[in-house]
Amino acid sequence: AGAVASGSAYAVGAAASASAAQTTANTGVSNAATAQAAVDVIETRVVIDNDGMSLRDNGGNVLADYGTDIQLGVVASGKRNILIDVSSGVNIRNNTTTIAQFGEDAIIGEVDTGKRNVLIDADAGILIRSNNTTNLANFDTDITLGEVGSNKRNIFIDASAGIKVRNNTTDIASFGDDVTLTGGTITLNDGTRNRLVFSSSDIDMFDEAGTNVLNIDTGVVTLA
Repeated sequence: AGAVASGSAYAVGAAASASAAQTTANTGVSNAATAQAAVDVIETRVVIDNDGMSLRDNGGNVLADYGTDIQLGVVASGKRNILIDVSSGVNIRNNTTTIAQFGEDAIIGEVDTGKRNVLIDADAGILIRSNNTTNLANFDTDITLGEVGSNKRNIFIDASAGIKVRNNTTDIASFGDDVTLTGGTITLNDGTRNRLVFSSSDIDMFDEAGTNVLNIDTGVVTLA
């Protein structure tokens, strides 16, 4: 009877051990499946190839790409991203359109027809531009305000000579140690009427009623 009881107890213990071993095995299988699922996710989200490494979302969209150049962010319509170009510097982009660039020089704003942008040039100063061809203002040792071009008026602040009002590059007024007004008719107006007019042929002075009280013409002075 003792041997039977002992054998029965041994059988029960062996069954319990087998059950525990099965539970452990099941847990191991489950953990392995979980680990494999995690590996599968990593394999689809992190892609390593001969060009470098890319990180992707569950839709396969590239969130970051690390190669010779580096891209951070999704490249798509209406999406902002950063491109680190080993040749040109850091580019902040809207999709593939550069809206700011930082290299040897810096550009803030899109460079395109009808677009305004700021160029910080290490050698030429700060330029406010239309596209990349027309300077609207230039701030350096000297300052230019306005476009310099045919029939374009601009102001040139010369650090040495003073302030010049110009037509293209031709001075029409200069304010430095002396004041020079050049070309055309020069008129002083009190806000209501002309009071003093210098033309190529006459000098005329007018009173508060608008009456011409003085005229100088070819050496002849006429008083009203």
